Amino acid sequence: MNKLTVVFILTPEDRHTEETLKSLVGQSVDNFNVLIIDTGAPEEAVKLCQEHVEEYVGFEYREMPGCKIYECMNSAAQECMSEYISFLLDGEELSPDSVEKLYEHFEKLELKPDIVTGRQWLHGDIEYTYDPWLDVLAVMPVINKYETALIKSDAVGARVFRRSVFQARRLSFDESLSAYGGTLLMLSAAFDGARVSGCPGFVHEKLVVPVSDGFPEEYIPTMDKLNSLRSVTDRILAMGRVALIEETGSAEYDTAFMQEVIANLFDRVFADFYRRMWFADNELLAEVKAILDEYAPRMNPQRFKKLAEKNADLALPMVFTEREDAAEHPRLTVMMTFDKIPDPGAMLRSVFAQTCPLFELAVPQSTYDNMADFYRSQPNIRPFPDKTFHYDARKASKSGRIVDVRSGKYLDFELFKETVNSKTPSVLLQYKFSQRRTAMRTKREMKDKGFVLPEQLGSDGSK
Repeated sequence: MNKLTVVFILTPEDRHTEETLKSLVGQSVDNFNVLIIDTGAPEEAVKLCQEHVEEYVGFEYREMPGCKIYECMNSAAQECMSEYISFLLDGEELSPDSVEKLYEHFEKLELKPDIVTGRQWLHGDIEYTYDPWLDVLAVMPVINKYETALIKSDAVGARVFRRSVFQARRLSFDESLSAYGGTLLMLSAAFDGARVSGCPGFVHEKLVVPVSDGFPEEYIPTMDKLNSLRSVTDRILAMGRVALIEETGSAEYDTAFMQEVIANLFDRVFADFYRRMWFADNELLAEVKAILDEYAPRMNPQRFKKLAEKNADLALPMVFTEREDAAEHPRLTVMMTFDKIPDPGAMLRSVFAQTCPLFELAVPQSTYDNMADFYRSQPNIRPFPDKTFHYDARKASKSGRIVDVRSGKYLDFELFKETVNSKTPSVLLQYKFSQRRTAMRTKREMKDKGFVLPEQLGSDGSK
């Protein structure tokens, strides 16, 4: 029996089955198994999978109609015969030598690891990046149960699990896995003494596909995800408290671990919800404020100061609970005409996917009239008469810091944040904005071509 089984879970929404299968067939070694679990995939995807099962040794197909992804994971973890197991979903791939590097990693270790963390790369049509915390974890030979990176990373896809860890430690994937349960599962195992190691050669690639309204669906903020994050945080804090009592006899100490958990909660609340306010509603923003108010007193002043500095573009401690109020207090005014923009839809998607949400977008009235309902419903979009657009938009700017976008395909997601944090005088802002935009595009193109950058180490919008 082979040491590893890769479980590929098919869902009714699958669109990239062929890419995932190609990455498995294209591995540099073939001494591993592939289990395909079909929960109701499209007919073409099913046919393609069945063809691979007939052609390749070690491929197996199983139907589990209507099952949730976490249920499929638990079933595979219990029933597979291989010692280790990993998981792939639609649009996810393994780089060509991932399995080979994983086996080499096993040979170097004296004790068999319970969980192995690899690297995760994200690539799509308007971004190509990596998970920095998984990258940190991957290069650590042995990961301590209190490591900061372990708390901050919840990607299950780039990890390989020893099957016996589930039975011995009574672990299982649960429904919260879809949002933040990966962190909970990892820390539950680590607190219970599981051996966690990193294997940088095991590279999990994930395709990020933007949706028509401007953001990958899985990143859309929802109340369920926010409640999941709060629940996971409370459970992790409870585990930390039990461990603290066992080690010190008291839970009154202000531990670095507890502070790290709360700091991570704040990071996630800002990054996954508040910075995506144009995809949320006022009810969710009010809940964001409630969570910050609840946990802020538990964070020490030094940590809170660092948090404010890290999120300087958001002008903390002010936190908006209504989108309309946020639209009245922008930190950047973006004037945009579309005459020389080849793909208006991609440009608009990149604008509303910006990590800094405190901006107002000024557009000509004719452009506004042809925008999709999603954009027309945003309170931070302001139309002006076509003939006097530039004059009127500049005069009506609420931020006093104005940039003009007239060309290009799309904007890097961090561009507004870097511009807002810039100390550049308003009179030079357009020049600096253009310089920074060019520099960020060059970095992205270098990364796409395979050049190693320093930070890597260690539908259309119209009707």
